[in-house]
Amino acid sequence: MDLTVHEISERLGVSHHEPIWLAGNGTRIRCPAPMEIVQAPRGIRSFVADEMTVTCGAGTPIDELSYALSERGQFVNLPQ
Repeated sequence: MDLTVHEISERLGVSHHEPIWLAGNGTRIRCPAPMEIVQAPRGIRSFVADEMTVTCGAGTPIDELSYALSERGQFVNLPQ
């Protein structure tokens, strides 16, 4: 899905004339300057253990993902 900056801004409900910062869970990189911060979606959308697939929002904490996977004997190989 290719969206223009204008289309993304409209969907997020922010002005496309001002800079925005798309923030995940804020674990790695902080917003470098004063600007509007838009939080990335979070939460597990689907998890099919037999297929070893999980779909989650970019703002989902790794701890939350790890916990959900551990309940089925699986793990995520990402730094925490």
